[in-house]
Formats: sequence, C-alpha cells, structure tokens
Amino acid sequence: MMGSKFSASRPRRGSSVTACSWPAPESARRLRPALGGALGLLLLANACGYTHGYGSGKTSIRTISIETVDNQTYFQGLDQQLTRRLSRDLTIYTGLVPARRSQADAHLRVTLITQGGRSITDAPEGGVHEAATFLAVEVTLTDLRSGKEIHHAKLLDWAEFRAPVGETLQSALQESTEDISRRILNDITQVL
Repeated sequence: MMGSKFSASRPRRGSSVTACSWPAPESARRLRPALGGALGLLLLANACGYTHGYGSGKTSIRTISIETVDNQTYFQGLDQQLTRRLSRDLTIYTGLVPARRSQADAHLRVTLITQGGRSITDAPEGGVHEAATFLAVEVTLTDLRSGKEIHHAKLLDWAEFRAPVGETLQSALQESTEDISRRILNDITQVL
C-alpha cells in the first residue's frame, strides 16, 4: 500500500495506533444498515405525531415563573415547603427553565386549599396506630405573553404514616408535598 497514509491492516501486538484506520472495519459496515433503519423509524415516528423530550410541543413555553404558594390552610410552613419543592423539581420533571416573572413565558400559581387527615387504625391502648394526611391544591398556569389562562386544575395527594415504625405526621406531609409537586408539574406538562 504505497502512497496511502491509511491502512486497513490491523496493528501488531505491542504497537500503538495513533491514526484512524480507513476503510471502516467489517463490524462498522454491518452497523450502517441498522443505524439507517433506526433513523428511518425515528423520522417515521415524528411524521406520525410522536414527540421526543418533555411536553407535547403544543406551545412555545420554555420558561416559567413560580409564585409563592398561597396557603389557605391552618398548617404553617407548607406553602414554603411546596414552593421550594416546585422550584427544585421544575427543570427535572418538565425540562422547563425557572425565570423571573418579567422574563418568563408563563406563570404558575398554586393555592394550597386543604390539608387534612384521619386515623386509619387505632392502637388498643387508645393511640393512633396508622393515619393518613392529604393535601389539596388548585393550580393555574397563565401564558404571560397573551395573558390567557392555559390550564386550571384541582389536585389531591395523600400519604399514610405509622407511628410504631417511627413515621410521623411531618414525614407524611413531606412525602405528600413531594408527591403533589410532581403531580402539579406532570399535570402542566400535559398541556405544554
């Protein structure tokens, strides 16, 4: 192979290869039809209306401002806990970017309307053995560019806790806050 700087031969044992060897090895040639077929399936899926990534692509919203959660319950601190959780989860679960209201495409308003709970099973001594707590929220998503309300929903989440194994009302509320945050973000993703 005089005059060619690329070689199709394999290097000898102990020698190092510093240049890419062309033509491609036989295994790479066998992959080409498979890659072409995969690309064809991807293009066909796009033509059928499937989307890749977050959201359905119905809107051009990419940034969202999150208002501090309005707490209409008597349980203090849930509003701050849910606001922090929504801010933390926004990019992870939706692919959207948090922004200031003046720079955002949309605005998310969440109102914590109810927090409650009940005993599920009582202990023989008169204490609570297992109980549940729930959070109900009202969610409004507004397109700041047009001023129109895009989405409005009421969502509910509950969590159980068992005192004998060390679970408390606080741990159940934290679990419920995390779950309701994901439900809110999943809910708004369905319309975006």
